[in-house]
Amino acid sequence: MNTPQNNKKVLIISFYFPPSFNPGSVRMGKFAKYLPEFGWDPIILTADRKTSSSEIMPLEMDELSIYRTPYSTFGDWISTPLVGQPLADSPNSIKQSDKPSLRKQLLLRSVRMLRPFYTAPLINKLIWDPMGWLPFALKKGKEIIAQQNIDIILSTYNPSLPHLIASKLSKQSGIPWVADFRDLWSHNPYFKKTQPFQLFEEHWEKRVIKNSDYLISVSNPLINDLESFHSKKVAVIYNGFDDADFKENIPSCSKFTITYTGQIYSPTSDPEPLFQVLAELKREGIVSSSSIEVRFFGRFLVNNPAILSIKYDIADIVHVHGFIPLKESIKKQKESSALLLLGWNDPQAAGDITSKFFEYMGAGKPILAIAYQGGELNQLIQKADVGVIVNTPIQIKELLLRWLTEFKQYGKVISYFHPNNEVVKHYTRKEETKELACILNQVSLKNGTWQKHK
Repeated sequence: MNTPQNNKKVLIISFYFPPSFNPGSVRMGKFAKYLPEFGWDPIILTADRKTSSSEIMPLEMDELSIYRTPYSTFGDWISTPLVGQPLADSPNSIKQSDKPSLRKQLLLRSVRMLRPFYTAPLINKLIWDPMGWLPFALKKGKEIIAQQNIDIILSTYNPSLPHLIASKLSKQSGIPWVADFRDLWSHNPYFKKTQPFQLFEEHWEKRVIKNSDYLISVSNPLINDLESFHSKKVAVIYNGFDDADFKENIPSCSKFTITYTGQIYSPTSDPEPLFQVLAELKREGIVSSSSIEVRFFGRFLVNNPAILSIKYDIADIVHVHGFIPLKESIKKQKESSALLLLGWNDPQAAGDITSKFFEYMGAGKPILAIAYQGGELNQLIQKADVGVIVNTPIQIKELLLRWLTEFKQYGKVISYFHPNNEVVKHYTRKEETKELACILNQVSLKNGTWQKHK
């Protein structure tokens, strides 16, 4: 391993970076934290995003190595008057804010009525992609390359702009480039496009990625798609969890508590089967507010139609809260009896392994997943023995009855939860960063064995 004095330098281009809390921020922030231990010093090029919540994610590297540039997007101009803050994450972010005013509710209804217009592929791209970041990021990127001995460039999708910036900088400088896909781009099953927009986006992606040297992504199905589409070298770098974030001992709740943390993307994240079962168990007198609680913590959850449980008469059992910082989120997870993971129950979701899964794994509590059973997520859950995927109300009811009985008898869940520590420790952020460093070493070889793709 290199010493800090002779570490190589990697320019990481990411629209999101701490303290902004976003899956992209977490992934790149943790890479930046651990890369120096494996011979790489990160230099960050990111957007200067202002949020209403400060320090929502710890910054775990020297601020002097972070370059934050201005940016603009039409999406922020639209969303700021609606919810009081920029929402450049995605068009799906236009949801009800926590306790919105009457004026905001009316505006949100108007925006929803226009959804067929602003979600059209071309309009969507123009509105939500932060294209206004391009001139600022390109200028700063050229300055960084001119002033520092950058050995490699690493960019992450989404949005697509970091890849476009990396492609231009790599082509101009000759510095090799690794492209990270947290999600698929033109082949993303969550964003359907009609022709000719699909062909246009595929052509655009191929043109941008043509100059890259290596592709990484978060699961094997996604990597297989990228390898077939781009004919590039590929590798899986899972998201993982940072075990340093989970050191604190937290006492468990006195009653059976199921917790969900994060956003909910309707209709692909659907807790309704769980609500149906809870309502049935309540009618049968098996559960009550004194014996079970289901908690949701996250942005845009309060008043979110996807988790309004009142129609099932379980509002005394299901409690919905707003956003909490990462440290508090981990505390809520660790004090729970089980953790709820919501995914899309569809074969198209075979490659979906959210960062939330690994975070739950780090919390060390059983995972109750409502998701597709035939994908890589199910394989990892079984391999690590950290939970179970159940989808139908019958399956969920059977599981809850078993877990409630075990909790009453043992004070904890026993079934489907026997963590294989040897497997679990492989998915720490540090171990995944080690895998990334190996790829960076391979790509940046100076001995002539590595030749840039033409």
